[in-house]
Amino acid sequence: MSWGRVRLVGVGFLPGWLLRVDLPPKCSKGRPGRSTFITHREGGPGAVSVGSFGDRAEDGTWFHTSMRWQPQEERCAECEFSWTIEPEESIALVDGSPPRLASLIVGAERATDRPAEGVWSPSEYLWHLVDVLRIGRERLLTIATDPTAGIPCWDENALAEVRNYGALSPAVGLIAYEGVVGEWVATARTVPAGASVEHAQDGTMTAGDIMRRNAHEVAHHELDIQRGLRSKPV
Repeated sequence: MSWGRVRLVGVGFLPGWLLRVDLPPKCSKGRPGRSTFITHREGGPGAVSVGSFGDRAEDGTWFHTSMRWQPQEERCAECEFSWTIEPEESIALVDGSPPRLASLIVGAERATDRPAEGVWSPSEYLWHLVDVLRIGRERLLTIATDPTAGIPCWDENALAEVRNYGALSPAVGLIAYEGVVGEWVATARTVPAGASVEHAQDGTMTAGDIMRRNAHEVAHHELDIQRGLRSKPV
């Protein structure tokens, strides 16, 4: 995999150094709507993480996060999603998510506000999840119906631009999300977790892998939505 151009970037509020990586069109995802960075911060050996740059909490802390598809750790360092959960747990997490997201977005004044330049709004993250689960379901259907076809990569930022997430209604997004969750759950329950397909970049991928990936997206972006609603709009 090519990592593209690499350059140092000066940052006054971070100890150590910050290395920016300009990624080429990708399969493996950085955080949607943001540049991807490798940061070195004080904290002893190994204090290096791959993440993104753009979220800031109300106390002024910037979030540096990772959205790796094949993490080395047992849990996501940011959202604490466990990469060892069983497929049934992944399905349950996704299945229970529509009311949680609705409780955050319905009536929220900042649902369409971007918390920082280049960072998606809560509504844009919601629409991203609509597409994540739609594509995830198509991948599960490919495993069940035509696994020899394989599954291609997709670029979430390009799709967001084509779909114009920022102009889409969060109220409609919640309706669309509930619908796609129902379809995804129904399909996930019929596909054997061990059945597999070849991914264009990551090689052999099981249905269970896809379920976990999709469940992580839901958990992680629920956190993003929460933080976006707490942040001051730009």
